[in-house]
Amino acid sequence: MIKKRTQNDMLCLLEKYEKDFQFLSDISILMNFNSEFVFFTHEDESGLNGILKMKINGNGSYHFPDFFNWLSFVEVKPEKQNCGIARKLVESAYEFLSKTDQDHILISEFTKEGKKKLKPLIQEISQKYPGIRTKFKT
Repeated sequence: MIKKRTQNDMLCLLEKYEKDFQFLSDISILMNFNSEFVFFTHEDESGLNGILKMKINGNGSYHFPDFFNWLSFVEVKPEKQNCGIARKLVESAYEFLSKTDQDHILISEFTKEGKKKLKPLIQEISQKYPGIRTKFKT
């Protein structure tokens, strides 16, 4: 099940699940309470399986001044990978952007594995949302 979560919700989940995710501890460092973040999580009876972090309505960056929405983080627990969880998380993010009349998203740089698996997935899903410009940070 995909859930939309706030920053406060995620701070509460950090302690409980930090050891299960390679990069989850970095989220608390990256949280900036001057920006608005939206999180989508995949959860089932076994607990938290995947996380997507997206900054919305933030400030444009130096290199991308027209981009205020930024997908900065997607992670799925290793034992739950290749089950469609990342797809569900990314689809939820694009659906949220569409429903909130957002017209763009900047995609963060990828890890080596993310470039191989996640980038093609985002490219595929972004084609279903032609009203949302998708820019990949390189």
